Amino acid sequence: MKVRPYLTTRSLMPENQETPIHFLVRESVFPARYFFRRNHFPFPELESSDLFIHGQVQRPFSISVSQLKMMPSKKLLVPLECAGNQRAKFTPPIFGEQWKDGAISQAVWTGVSLRELLSLAYIQSNAKEVIFIGADFGKRQDMDGLFYYARSLPLEKALHPDTIIAYEYNGTPLPFKHGFPLRLIVPQWYAMASVKWLKQIIVTDQPFTGPFQTIDYVYYPYKYSDEDKEPVTTINVNSLIQSPLDYSTHRAGTLLIEGIA
Repeated sequence: MKVRPYLTTRSLMPENQETPIHFLVRESVFPARYFFRRNHFPFPELESSDLFIHGQVQRPFSISVSQLKMMPSKKLLVPLECAGNQRAKFTPPIFGEQWKDGAISQAVWTGVSLRELLSLAYIQSNAKEVIFIGADFGKRQDMDGLFYYARSLPLEKALHPDTIIAYEYNGTPLPFKHGFPLRLIVPQWYAMASVKWLKQIIVTDQPFTGPFQTIDYVYYPYKYSDEDKEPVTTINVNSLIQSPLDYSTHRAGTLLIEGIA
């Protein structure tokens, strides 16, 4: 009987599951069933697939997925990693989802360069950031009210040609649990920037102050102070041994050690 790996569940409401990273040593792209899942809220009910672009632009507009697919596209092999990957190894424990090794996966994403899309809106000269709002929303334990998941990018990163609005995953339509119908893909940044179920793009002339930008996913240099805090952005070096597995038994002699960084 062939035994298949499976996702390791950290929570189901919202759903947070790890990739079986130790069993996918030689995979360059991950099937959707093995791609890690990170959510802050329940999966959304999608009312519309159109994407609305507005804010500090001369020409706000909505675009459908079918219209987006008519634009020039590009394919990118991009790994996404949660900023908290391997957090469970910290002693003493720290706040956040207690990921072990598998909050990282890789896929080929197909989509339209965000720069091309924003060029149709004619960005105003006072623009500084671009905010991305997903369709997923819910309550936070530390604040009253309902919040949509939202993050921003500085204008320079938003206009990088490899920052894309993706509609395909490994050559097939984007799976629902990974952002269908549209998600942002931000290469070289932690995955919290790659907003799923994308429904709004807002160009702004002010720094974004949403809770997933100024409370969560923030570096705090001082334990009891907000002084000099700054948002998490680019991926830092992280590595793990995939083989041999922890606590596995082997014959004496030469042992091949494999891993990823």
